[in-house]
Amino acid sequence: MLLLNTTIVNETTIRIGKELYRYVVFRLYNTNNKLGFYFAPKRISVDNIEVKLLPPRNTTVTSTAGPVFNYLIKYRNETCRVELGIVYFDTYNSNLTGFTLNPCNNIYIVGITTCKEPKPFSLVWFVLIKQ
Repeated sequence: MLLLNTTIVNETTIRIGKELYRYVVFRLYNTNNKLGFYFAPKRISVDNIEVKLLPPRNTTVTSTAGPVFNYLIKYRNETCRVELGIVYFDTYNSNLTGFTLNPCNNIYIVGITTCKEPKPFSLVWFVLIKQ
């Protein structure tokens, strides 16, 4: 539904189907050109939605899949903690991957990656708040 039936209403709101959501992009990565692009602030706050990158829980643990990131998301009276990772094997072996999490009431985390050979990829993670 997100990819096929989304309309951007303004810089902070999108419509998915008939439902309105506020959104905040909190991680964006693009290696599809020579310059590349990386956006991953430690803290971002837009329209009372706050996303904060937390320090790793255990720095002695490693992952063969890829890096793991811990976030704290606050909106009104809700506070969510979410752990997200990049699985390079899945990313590099698929043209399009995505995930959706619902860590709190009416708060969603969405991630989308695209990949083309010879392995450049793009990634976007964002918070959706159902209105």
